[in-house]
Amino acid sequence: MPGFDALGLPPAIRQALDAMGYAEPTPVQAAAIPVLLAGRDALVEAQTGSGKTAAFGVAAVKAGSEGPGLRVVVLVPTRELARQVAEEIRALGAGSPFRAVAVTGGVHAEQEERTLGGDVRCVVATPGRLLALLEESKLRVDRVAFVVLDEADRMLDMGFAPDVEKALAALAHRAQTAFVSATLPPEVRALARKHLREPKEVRVGETHIPTSLTHFRLNVFPDQKERALVALLRAESPERSIVFVRTRDRAAAFAKLLKAEGFAADPLQGEMSHEQRRHVFDLFQRGTTRILVATDLASRGLDVPEMQLVVNVDLPDEDEQYLHRAGRAARLGRPGKVVSFVLPDEKERRVELEDVAGAAFAPYRLDIPEPKPPEPERRGPAGKGVRGPPRRR
Repeated sequence: MPGFDALGLPPAIRQALDAMGYAEPTPVQAAAIPVLLAGRDALVEAQTGSGKTAAFGVAAVKAGSEGPGLRVVVLVPTRELARQVAEEIRALGAGSPFRAVAVTGGVHAEQEERTLGGDVRCVVATPGRLLALLEESKLRVDRVAFVVLDEADRMLDMGFAPDVEKALAALAHRAQTAFVSATLPPEVRALARKHLREPKEVRVGETHIPTSLTHFRLNVFPDQKERALVALLRAESPERSIVFVRTRDRAAAFAKLLKAEGFAADPLQGEMSHEQRRHVFDLFQRGTTRILVATDLASRGLDVPEMQLVVNVDLPDEDEQYLHRAGRAARLGRPGKVVSFVLPDEKERRVELEDVAGAAFAPYRLDIPEPKPPEPERRGPAGKGVRGPPRRR
């Protein structure tokens, strides 16, 4: 596999990669960067955590450095991902006359005006927010040359197809387009046939689960989940962990439980405001919060290399949700674990998920504490029962 020096990168980008700690290109970077730097349309498929963002980010910086004005638009499915992608592209363009910003909505108009002020070369946005900016005449796209649809499969899964179609139509004058995706289902390929011109297809790897990830099962009864989670986190003591549950109410309840047990934990669920989600995610990135208790929708776009452990307190309803959850850990080849709680009546579902993961779930050995006995009852005034120890006299 060629090193970065063999990929024909501009010196400033090569220096930025060095500063970011990229010693050698990942397989998808080695395969996709030459195609994108040559100006070709591309359909890129590679698993989560494989380095796809840097692959198209290099081409974005090059395109954005070729003249003033907005030159690059990256469409993403979530606000959190928009921020992450913009941060990585900014780092790649640190040595160039390049400015990348994330515009996601949920911010004051004055703040958005400041974000879009000056010579912005790259905008990373959700499709709906991009369309709103165009309708409000807050963004000029007549000089845009390069458009990226990131996490294309997720974008369509979340129902953004109509907005994506409108956005691509508004950017029809672009010279180059790249679709980047962990999977290439028929709907993504159909969209690519419509909007890409003789694209080069780049596919790296057949599995979408990191090979450095180990899958475990923990057999529990329904009333054991809370105690099992506390015991598991104490046994593993992960630097970063994400705990998946099915509903926002359960996310709040389990986060409250973990805080009461002394863990640095926060909930992350879909109905939180943009500012709340951003605050929680920033705390998690910095390590102030070490455990997120999240629903599937809220966790889209999470990309934290230090993630070591994923816990499925509730098994996912859809196969793809397991792929998404598991892909949060073991980033860039680092070791990681997924521990799935399995109820007695979920054996069949567990077997289905093992097929998805391509590996049997090894038993996780854990002593689950017995429930604490209720506090003794003492007699209060008028014969009423009162919980707790007797008062001191």
